[in-house]
Amino acid sequence: MAGCMARSRALQPIMLLITSSLLLLLCPASSNDAAADELALLSFRSSLLSDGGSLLASWNTSGNGQHCTWPGVVCGRRHPDRVVKLWLPSSDLSGTISPSLGNLSFLRKLDLSGNHLSGEIPPELGRLSRLRWMDLSDNSLQGSIPAAIGACTYLTGMDLTSNRLRGTIPLQIGAGMKNLAHLYLGENGLSGEIPASLAELPSIQLLSIRNNRLSDSNNLSGLIPDPIWNISSLTVFVVQYN
Repeated sequence: MAGCMARSRALQPIMLLITSSLLLLLCPASSNDAAADELALLSFRSSLLSDGGSLLASWNTSGNGQHCTWPGVVCGRRHPDRVVKLWLPSSDLSGTISPSLGNLSFLRKLDLSGNHLSGEIPPELGRLSRLRWMDLSDNSLQGSIPAAIGACTYLTGMDLTSNRLRGTIPLQIGAGMKNLAHLYLGENGLSGEIPASLAELPSIQLLSIRNNRLSDSNNLSGLIPDPIWNISSLTVFVVQYN
């Protein structure tokens, strides 16, 4: 009897380890992912100098999926604690875009247009493999368009109009973005040639690289690559003022 009790005590740590491992496999992944989404949103808020007055006042550490009730945040139906939409257009936001947004792995729509955001577009946004729509237009974003954005292969629309972007259009836009239908890059300070890789966008319908800024026009040079004229899906191509 004593031997059985001793063996039982010896097995207790092993059983506890097995039980804990099963719980880790079955339960906490979702809650951990939800916590990661909340942390990403809080990091984004902390990168702002102005957060729209009282608009983001409720954005604070809460847990239990409360981040899905925050203004501008929409969570999914199948995964009710995962952020699928961050929608804060014309919200009087200023500051920078935190790289932490690249951790919102279920994000499908991102709209931060019409604010006063500055700094560079974080290349970490290229990790958003489910992203369908991204609108960062009408801000004061600087630097170059990150090549990592080309990894967002499900993206159907991207609007970077009216910023202060510089450099060339990355070749990665076109190489793998097979679903991209609407691309707006106008009213920036882009330079260099129009890349032939844009002709590799089989779904493109609207391509705008126009610029109407008085002192900040595009400086694109060279001829329009012939393959672009052969894109059967392209219905609107806006290239004036270059």
